[in-house]
Amino acid sequence: MFFVEEEQVYPDEFLKLCDKTAIYPSQRGKKIKARRVLEFGKQYYWKDAYAGNIPEIVEGYGNSVLVNVYDVKSSYIGWHTDSIKNIENSLVESYSFAKNDSDKNKILAVMEFKRKDGKKFSINLRDGMKVTWDLQEHAYEGIQHRVSKTLVPRINITRRKLK
Repeated sequence: MFFVEEEQVYPDEFLKLCDKTAIYPSQRGKKIKARRVLEFGKQYYWKDAYAGNIPEIVEGYGNSVLVNVYDVKSSYIGWHTDSIKNIENSLVESYSFAKNDSDKNKILAVMEFKRKDGKKFSINLRDGMKVTWDLQEHAYEGIQHRVSKTLVPRINITRRKLK
């Protein structure tokens, strides 16, 4: 269903850029206030939050980087299954980083996965944690995920490989 790896690192320069430039995006003409976003590389979803090519200092999987900035405890993303439209490789990598150095040893948020039968699995997200899952498997099996609890400010980086 998903795999978890710890002690992942991203350049501080990139994380600061994301925090500084991420915006509250628009969806169907309305501003979304649940989180701020920014996209690099091939666009996955937010047209008004596109920042151009993936910076050279950012190495890794895929050609699409979606950044979600969760500034406050009320920041969240509801139950959803990622779109498989335009996906070249079905793996998704989702990284979490504390915005503040003082929060690096804390639980940042709680990520949940839910099967069609209602069975749930939770992950306490920590600084430098990577969660990987297979979009095809989740779409086929009707598995959804969300982050309902932001405990401290964090930056999420989600990487995909799009067509």
